[in-house]
Amino acid sequence: MSLPPLKPSTILFLLISSTTVVTWPSATAEAKRRAHFHLYMHDIVSGPNQTAWKVVPDANMSSANFGDVIIFDDPLTEGPNLTSGLLGRAQGSYSAASRTEIAFLVTMNMMFVNRKYNGSTLTVTGRNSITSPVRELPVVGGTGVFRMARGYVLWRSHKLGNVEAILELDVHVHV
Repeated sequence: MSLPPLKPSTILFLLISSTTVVTWPSATAEAKRRAHFHLYMHDIVSGPNQTAWKVVPDANMSSANFGDVIIFDDPLTEGPNLTSGLLGRAQGSYSAASRTEIAFLVTMNMMFVNRKYNGSTLTVTGRNSITSPVRELPVVGGTGVFRMARGYVLWRSHKLGNVEAILELDVHVHV
């Protein structure tokens, strides 16, 4: 048994009723999915509150030699002073990856501990050539509020010392 031919009006009705409507997020929704924040990372390489260690330590932590691998668990604060509000921790490693300049391959998770980002993380990996005034490292993912995040971190040396390096981070993410 064959079906009778469909009328053009029936075909049009079926096409319209089965079409999926796709809408783009509004500018407001788009803005809600972006985050920008400014913070400071304290990389303390010696002393009682040390937060960074060479995997194979030597007597001179302040020098960076090709092949050195450093593991860190650094505080992230609101301001350049270590006693300013704690926002989280930067945990990971950096390796001296250049034979011709002081440049590191950085791999880290920024773990947030307060405010609306509590429990969320951002994963950053990239090249940090510390002689450049501004370095750009990519955000390659995240968890919690930042699940599937993409973006970048503008990384500046706020203060470089023998005991502590204070890094100024401008984080721009899109989730």
